[in-house]
Amino acid sequence: MSNEHDKLAIRLAQILQRLTNGEFIELANLAEEFNVSTRTIQRDLQRLSFLPLEYHNGKYSLPSYMLGIINFENLRDFLILCGVKDLFPDLQSKNLADFFNPDLNKALLITPNKFAKPASQVFQNTQIAILEKKKLNFIYKDKEREVEPYKLVHHLGIWYFLGTEQEKIKSFRLSEIKNLTILNQDFKPNAKLQKEIDENKFNFLSADKIEVHLWIDSYAMPYFLNQKIFNHQKILSQEKEGMEVLVEVCYDEEVLRIVQQWMPHIIILTPNDLNQKLQSRIEEFLKLIPKTSQ
Repeated sequence: MSNEHDKLAIRLAQILQRLTNGEFIELANLAEEFNVSTRTIQRDLQRLSFLPLEYHNGKYSLPSYMLGIINFENLRDFLILCGVKDLFPDLQSKNLADFFNPDLNKALLITPNKFAKPASQVFQNTQIAILEKKKLNFIYKDKEREVEPYKLVHHLGIWYFLGTEQEKIKSFRLSEIKNLTILNQDFKPNAKLQKEIDENKFNFLSADKIEVHLWIDSYAMPYFLNQKIFNHQKILSQEKEGMEVLVEVCYDEEVLRIVQQWMPHIIILTPNDLNQKLQSRIEEFLKLIPKTSQ
């Protein structure tokens, strides 16, 4: 790189730093400081034309929503990590910058789902244990546990972590964990299990899989066709009135939660014991409804 290019790079970096720090810059002052002409500084600002520069009373500045150094690559990665990348049509830097523009983001209204917020210390210590491959000790459902943690997962507004207890893979709800301690005991993750966890999109992983046969009527069918609600989901038949679907889950709750949300538009065909479990819940619920006096 030539000396002139070195000077240009340094000049642009310093100008950008001052703008993102909220400073107001003047052409004459910058020209004097860098020992160049005001025309050179103007060309520098033209090189920064991708920024929404504002000009007022002879000074250039950035709007308040752009202050601070914004790493759009990091922001994009964060949105992908949170699983909301499909919420927006494009994650290019310009579009991400628009989210911070108060004049543009007035066009947006996003109503988030309800989330269960775990204790920050439990979340952080679990994360540390996973990264450092340390065993965890805690109380869960009134029982002391010693677990090798593998992955923190988020499902339907709730945080869990997957780990092995006595060589069996289990999931633990963070909000129900008590007295969590990182043990000074290293463990070597099972490579095959780690690969299965990383590739499995279910947040509940178990060695045992359950096949559930569902009937989804015409009302709910478009939703299940447009979005893959279950990771292992196979359409057996499809017609105008609805469709038969075979799904594979690890826990009853994975399918029961969805069926309950979509009642009466989804019916469990098999297994029968799962269907009976759903019916029992409905009966218990009906008992709670107060009878109106005749």
